[in-house]
Amino acid sequence: MDLLVDTCAALWYWSGDPRLSARAEAALRDPANEVWFHQVSYLEITIKFSLGKLPLNESPALLVPKALETYRFEYSPLSNSDIATLESLPFHHRDPFDRILISRALNRGWTIITSDGDFPAYGVSLLW
Repeated sequence: MDLLVDTCAALWYWSGDPRLSARAEAALRDPANEVWFHQVSYLEITIKFSLGKLPLNESPALLVPKALETYRFEYSPLSNSDIATLESLPFHHRDPFDRILISRALNRGWTIITSDGDFPAYGVSLLW
């Protein structure tokens, strides 16, 4: 299964945070699943870190590449189709980072790992 991890879920997984559900953690650990980390999540982490809203033990420029390698996440860059889908995506959710994740999952048929209660309104496949 192709899994797109949302920003919070990735950070919780990488840090062993108990807020990550047991089901999500099991899916992320399952070698049969392909886990994707979107470029927009890297952007979100970097912006929040630079604003002082996300305390981390190291710079995102060090943390993210190291975590992707350690946890064998694939990197999914922003695409024109992700952006174009935003034009017709309803505004059930206002967060631009999450809207791009939703767009990517819809375009690729991926399942999103998230606890965000606004995602189900988009009919995207979810796992939590």
